[in-house]
Amino acid sequence: MADPTTRIAYFLFDGITPTITDFVNSVSGEMMKIVGPAAGSLLTMYVLLWGVGIATGHVQEPFTDGMKRIMRMSIIVSLALTVSIYQANVSNFFLTAPIAIGSDLQENATVPGGTTTAQCAETPGETVEFATTLDVSLCEGFDIGQQIWQQGTSQSGQDNMGTAIAYYDLAILVDLAAGTMVGIAAGILFVSYIAMAILLAVGPFFIIMAIFQGTQRFFESWLGQICNFAILFIIMDVAIELIFSFIENFYASLPAPTNSSGQIIVDFIKVVTVTLAIIVVLLQTRSIAAHLGDGAHLQGQNLAGRLASMGTGAAGVARAAMTGSSVKVFAEDWQASGLSQTPSQRLALDNSLSATSRRIRQSWQDSNTASEA
Repeated sequence: MADPTTRIAYFLFDGITPTITDFVNSVSGEMMKIVGPAAGSLLTMYVLLWGVGIATGHVQEPFTDGMKRIMRMSIIVSLALTVSIYQANVSNFFLTAPIAIGSDLQENATVPGGTTTAQCAETPGETVEFATTLDVSLCEGFDIGQQIWQQGTSQSGQDNMGTAIAYYDLAILVDLAAGTMVGIAAGILFVSYIAMAILLAVGPFFIIMAIFQGTQRFFESWLGQICNFAILFIIMDVAIELIFSFIENFYASLPAPTNSSGQIIVDFIKVVTVTLAIIVVLLQTRSIAAHLGDGAHLQGQNLAGRLASMGTGAAGVARAAMTGSSVKVFAEDWQASGLSQTPSQRLALDNSLSATSRRIRQSWQDSNTASEA
């Protein structure tokens, strides 16, 4: 196992899941208490207005369609406001699944052998996780830096003080490179996990936004961000296993310290080049996750659209019930949401309704004329 003094990633991520889970459960529970009364009132008002519209004849649609819409609204409200459902099926999944997937991928992956020193080697049987991989790589870098520093110390008592200083500089550079690469990787993982926890903590509010079409975009944005950070965490787990195996091999490939100033310069350039290349790869994982997250976001829009369709006709129902608008107005609301007929079909329906209205009016006038006669 890596030296305890270099287990920085382990210190950062040790026990993070229980702490974050407690935070998410606490904040999400308070959020449910805040949005619960408003969501319940909106759902009740919608059902009452829809019932009034059906009873008065201002809303003319199949009864089963309205009941399906109300059932969907009830499911979303239950998902957002029931503590056991949200915390067990939503927050717990996103908090544990990325870590579990990443750990399984690293545990079953082929860990490079022959390049890790006994001091930094992983303990047999220990679960191979991202924190362990980071700490082993950091320990390897510090070990190489220590060897180079000792070589400089052995040269400091002789006449070639310039060579000793060059070794000191190279040792410091190796230590900084190892710390920088591990720090960036750990930072990206830490930020993605913390951001995902914050989004899950306020999740009930955004799930409620999926009820109505006008606020559905807030739910879609929230879902896209959750998917983005979850994918980023998994990708970083896989990238860490691959990238830092290269780093360990690079450390092992560094030649033994010599008195050649030319070799010191070459090693200096190698360390700088590899460090910059690894940093670019680590930062590029965010772009990869963002594109994959956008794809999941677009797929989530279809799901959100179906879930939100339960409340799409809420505005039309309310207006029809309160103002006595015709079926045509209600149909226009549904057409604007893309859930009703095409424009040509709606025009044909309007013409048919107009013709029927004219025939009824003509029949009424004829009956009045006959009665007067």
